[in-house]
Amino acid sequence: MSDPRKDISGASSSGSAAPITLYPRPQWSPLSGTAVACCILFALAVFVAAMIHPNIPVALVLMIVALPLAAAVIGAMAQLRSKAIPARGAKTAMTIGIIATLITVMTLLILPTLCRAREPANRVKCASNLRQIGQAMSLYANAHGGHFPPTIEALAAESDLTPAVFVCPSSNDIPATISKPADWPAAFRPDAGQLSYIYVAGQLSTSDVTPGSVLAYENPHNHLDAGMNVLFGDFHVEWLPEPDAARIRAEHPPTTSPASQP
Repeated sequence: MSDPRKDISGASSSGSAAPITLYPRPQWSPLSGTAVACCILFALAVFVAAMIHPNIPVALVLMIVALPLAAAVIGAMAQLRSKAIPARGAKTAMTIGIIATLITVMTLLILPTLCRAREPANRVKCASNLRQIGQAMSLYANAHGGHFPPTIEALAAESDLTPAVFVCPSSNDIPATISKPADWPAAFRPDAGQLSYIYVAGQLSTSDVTPGSVLAYENPHNHLDAGMNVLFGDFHVEWLPEPDAARIRAEHPPTTSPASQP
């Protein structure tokens, strides 16, 4: 193969010939095009993940991890195989891929630490949510002859609770979008991912409960399987570690089936 670089002799100011080397224009190759495509797909995957956070599917996470690495490797291969004619976009894709891979790896390494650091605050917020649910139950019972709501949807429809109150900050659930009370049943469907708490007081009334009665509790997986918050009959909320939490779940199976129940 002839060298694509060409020497052109021209007259210099002193009258002697001076060689001029023309380097070939970079061209696209299948490998360089693939590397650039990986960078574009990576950017799209990050954008989609930001839009749907926190409900990011595992497949999307794998794409975010794999695409920059693929861009770096394929970009390097494109450069190595295109010595005579530079592969267009290969170096840029390789650089972007390496930087993105390093950022992704660092993020994955520090993410568990960040989650553990936020967990105590999330437990407090979660307890506050259950306490507000208990207060709404008390108001409902006062207005309905001492009877608690038959379902958590009925409670939500007759209270001033916001959708965020029904979502644990440590869970992957997201607050529902509610425009009218009739929207609550659809929001609390088992597959909706908008309810983090399990309501077990549907058949009870204020005359049935004692301070130790269990009214509602949460999915223990919300808090790294360390335990769960429980709403009791006197409307106080208590954090119970495992295995106490497991005993509560066994003694009080859910009467509703939120998406986040164990």
